[in-house]
Amino acid sequence: MTSPDTDAADQLRSLCGWMADADGLRGRVTGRERAPEPGTLGPVLESVLVALGPGGVATAIATTVIAVATQPKR
Repeated sequence: MTSPDTDAADQLRSLCGWMADADGLRGRVTGRERAPEPGTLGPVLESVLVALGPGGVATAIATTVIAVATQPKR
């Protein structure tokens, strides 16, 4: 999943955290950051990478994405 938007980058960071804590996904989730824009204070998360493999990883991803998407906005 990718996003060029700063607000979406915060959502991607949250999703990355949820996925990294999910059973079946631990150790398989990383965030990819892009270089900071001139005048900004650091890199922005632009994508969440998940290493696929056997053992229900796709199910764990789908379950986590659905759980995050149905959470009330804060």
